[in-house]
Amino acid sequence: MLAPFPFLQAVTERDRRWPRVAAMAAATPAAVLLLSLLFAIVLGTLTGGAMFEGAGGPRLQRSAIYVLQLGLGLGSMGLAVLLAARYVFGRPVVTWLTAAPYFRWRLLLAGAALTALGVGVLMTGDLLLNPGALQMPIFDPSSSLALKGFYALAVVAGLLVAATAEEAVFRGYLLQQTAAFTRNVWVLIAVNAAAFALAHLEFDPGALAARALAGAAFAWAALRLGGLEFAIGAHVATNLMIAFFQAPMLPDDPEVTGGLDETLIEVLLALYMVLASQFNSFVQPLLIMVTAPLSFSGAFAGLYYFGMESSLFAQIGLIGLMGIVMKNGILLVDRANQLIAEGMTERDAILQACPERLRPVLMTAFSAIFGMVPVALATSDGAEWRNALGALLIGGLTSSTILTLVVIPAVFMIPSDVAGFVRKIVRLVLWPFTRLRRGEDVVRAAAVARRASEDAI
Repeated sequence: MLAPFPFLQAVTERDRRWPRVAAMAAATPAAVLLLSLLFAIVLGTLTGGAMFEGAGGPRLQRSAIYVLQLGLGLGSMGLAVLLAARYVFGRPVVTWLTAAPYFRWRLLLAGAALTALGVGVLMTGDLLLNPGALQMPIFDPSSSLALKGFYALAVVAGLLVAATAEEAVFRGYLLQQTAAFTRNVWVLIAVNAAAFALAHLEFDPGALAARALAGAAFAWAALRLGGLEFAIGAHVATNLMIAFFQAPMLPDDPEVTGGLDETLIEVLLALYMVLASQFNSFVQPLLIMVTAPLSFSGAFAGLYYFGMESSLFAQIGLIGLMGIVMKNGILLVDRANQLIAEGMTERDAILQACPERLRPVLMTAFSAIFGMVPVALATSDGAEWRNALGALLIGGLTSSTILTLVVIPAVFMIPSDVAGFVRKIVRLVLWPFTRLRRGEDVVRAAAVARRASEDAI
């Protein structure tokens, strides 16, 4: 069951031997302690102790120092784990990072760029709905340009190191170590998701669910893409967008941790990574994710119709709703891709896929809606906590099911239409040069023919 995943082919018999696993468990804490102490001494000496002074000064400065400390701690942990694994299991360090012969920086940049674009769209929508939602630290008028530059460099460096370390530990070592003892992919993903969620020590239910989903998505992306590059880029870009535009990262600031905005961003990022790795495309997941906003109108309309207010259960339901409603888009796009592979045009494929997938879409939607009716109408003790969850899911599934069947066929054609338009523009711009080149080719061909005739004579 693990054969199709090159990232797990590096696992050897040594990884399955319990004495080596026990040695790894004993060596890792010692390596983390030694490397952390070494880095702390070196940085403390280079900065004169300023790196570890108490919190003081402007907010951006405190945040920059905190992010550097976070990168130092997590970087020490990640490097220690990889070095310990290198000597215990006798494998090159790169095998825990990628299955490719070299580290694929382009894949990392692609993950960062696409994630930054997606998070930027979400933040723009959040800013339009709630003008005070984003603090825009990078544009803080009270901070000097030098402080902003220091903050930007510190955040980029610290978060890059931290994200690389987290991915190397959870999606690198832990994923491959788990694969040494089980052949079930879903067990691998479940273990990785649970470990990633619990390791953040943030036990809010919404945050736990978002972290677990993100961990599962990162693990699936590593398996499908054969390395951690895309996950590292996406991980870094998400945190950078939050640090640059939402609020500075500080350990004692409740405004930047555990919020619904950040949770939704993490969930959407996780869903995008799963879809991108599944469809082997960076564009089609965006088409499928268009269905998520289609459910919001119905979700909030359901709360209004039932006369309920948003609650913790409703927020958790909103997170789950986004995953449920995308199922309709997945059914349509997957069938359209199958028909395209059989030789049909994109337009004919999506037009045929919609009627063929109408019944499963309606069956799954109706079953979920009818299953939520008792939850929304329950009157037992404590039911008021769950009523909002049922009302939100009923409204969201109803609106998204209707709108998905209309919107997905329309947006499915957008990439090909845009590509065709761009090709026409490029052809129009390059037309004079093409004509000139054709003229040169004609002159050159005539000269060759003339020389050939002269030689024949």
